[in-house]
Amino acid sequence: MVDYVELWQEKGARAEAADLLRFSLDLIHNLLMERLPLKDQATADLAHGLECSVCGSPGVGVNRRRKPPGPNMRILTLLTSALLVAYASLVSAASMPAPPRVPRNFRWKGRYLVKDLGVDVPFSWQGKDGNLQMIAGSNGEDAIYFTNVLFDNELYTVTYRWPGIVLPDPVPCVCLGGLTLEKLNGCLSTSRYVGSEILADRSVKLANHFRISVVLGDTELKPDPVRIPIMQGDFYVDQGNPTKFWKVLHFGLQNLLDPALDEWILLKEFKTTTGDVTLPAECESVSCPPNDVFDPGFYFCK
Repeated sequence: MVDYVELWQEKGARAEAADLLRFSLDLIHNLLMERLPLKDQATADLAHGLECSVCGSPGVGVNRRRKPPGPNMRILTLLTSALLVAYASLVSAASMPAPPRVPRNFRWKGRYLVKDLGVDVPFSWQGKDGNLQMIAGSNGEDAIYFTNVLFDNELYTVTYRWPGIVLPDPVPCVCLGGLTLEKLNGCLSTSRYVGSEILADRSVKLANHFRISVVLGDTELKPDPVRIPIMQGDFYVDQGNPTKFWKVLHFGLQNLLDPALDEWILLKEFKTTTGDVTLPAECESVSCPPNDVFDPGFYFCK
């Protein structure tokens, strides 16, 4: 059997802080989810106690017989110490992490959630040479079905199905204006760094949390400015790769069909190969406005 104490000690001797933190969290997660054998009663008690603390009844039903700590308890103790050291190293880092950035070519899959409507549907986001396409739902039984497409420097959106909304037949395609991948990433580059976070899902993920806003009104500093926030996005990107998005929460007028105005993108599968991007037939003859989507004379990213 693998000696996990020795494995951790070897890893800790040569790891950077971020690697050590990720490795330690993964091992703790595996231990407490019983993916590694719990060879001693003390570790079993600890795992059970943590589960009960989550459900609101700390320690209920825990066997309190005391036995000498075994190897799993030793590894948990070592890992806890490592987390504190690694976290302190990360927090004290002088450099600001890189902001979110959408790559030119990729294939991502996950889920699209509209929580107040009880909607949870398949989602894909793909890139091909700077063209981008999001698709939520499908032309089947899904409660929602829409696509957003950045194609040849123009941004389009088509909604095929939405709860409680009777859409015209044929459904219209709306062109929102000019946009390039470079301008989109320029907007994301202005996002504010909120902090580093641990995402506890099916597996442990280390994320950098950024927030971006789009504001209508005056960009310059002056007395009595007129500014209205119209949309906001929270991006949770991998700490080792700002072009890998774990989660996106977006809120604002772009979600007008959702009563709460907030919708989630949860991404689970990532490929760096060229994606498939297709302009919907409904959009082929649509005229686009002359202005850019992020027109600095109208509204701006911040």
